[in-house]
Amino acid sequence: MDAVSSWPYCHGPYSGGGRYSFSKYISDNEASTSNGPWGDYALLNFRALNYDANAKKMVAYKIAGYFEYTDVINKIGYVHSVQAIFTADETLLTRAEAYALKGDVDNAAKDMLTFLGNYSVKRNITKQSILDFYKNIEYYKYDVPTPKKAFNIDFSLSEDQENMIHAILHSRRVLTMHEGQRWNDIKRYGIVIYRRLVQNNEVGLLDELKPNDPRRAYQLPKEILGAGLPGNPRSYYENEEIKYTLFYCCIGSSCKLMSKG
Repeated sequence: MDAVSSWPYCHGPYSGGGRYSFSKYISDNEASTSNGPWGDYALLNFRALNYDANAKKMVAYKIAGYFEYTDVINKIGYVHSVQAIFTADETLLTRAEAYALKGDVDNAAKDMLTFLGNYSVKRNITKQSILDFYKNIEYYKYDVPTPKKAFNIDFSLSEDQENMIHAILHSRRVLTMHEGQRWNDIKRYGIVIYRRLVQNNEVGLLDELKPNDPRRAYQLPKEILGAGLPGNPRSYYENEEIKYTLFYCCIGSSCKLMSKG
């Protein structure tokens, strides 16, 4: 798909757009360059690079871009992004997830083994090794991140179902880096999101988005809001008179007074 967008600059080898990406710390512990059933990241047929330590963002060369000149003399125009919206790879993971949710872990594993057979040079991956990998790692904590994030859902899963879904979500996070699809998994499985301040690999907690937080809802388009329809609420607090809360964010022995509202 071709669209007018600055996405190739935000997620390309440029110094800007770091706020829309994630750092090497996050990538190494829970995302694109983390270990998985494939073993070490070096065994993956996928490459994400740490571009510019100052920008602090990971880059994968996957979303192409070009510049459309509307005025060649003055060199003005629009940036375009080009990417594949539907791929066989992501569709395979979607089918594996559907199998897992139905309780058909065997067929989910077959799809995962097909996926990993193409994305990893490791050749001794099995259904059991996938399940064991996620069974044997701890659930994510904001200061000890892992790829395994607790689900907050209103239906039950067996241990094998849950661990296979962790494998699928982890693989999808690697595969769809820069594509903006992670939020769908976060919403569907009620994953808590922590806003952290990371300095020198030490982590402080700034805020969190729980499953019922109104800020998780997509906002209505501005055209709809402009027509007079009230937007989705954004306040975290039941009492609207509470505008700000003061709290301390501590990293190591250093603490800083912060506010949110």
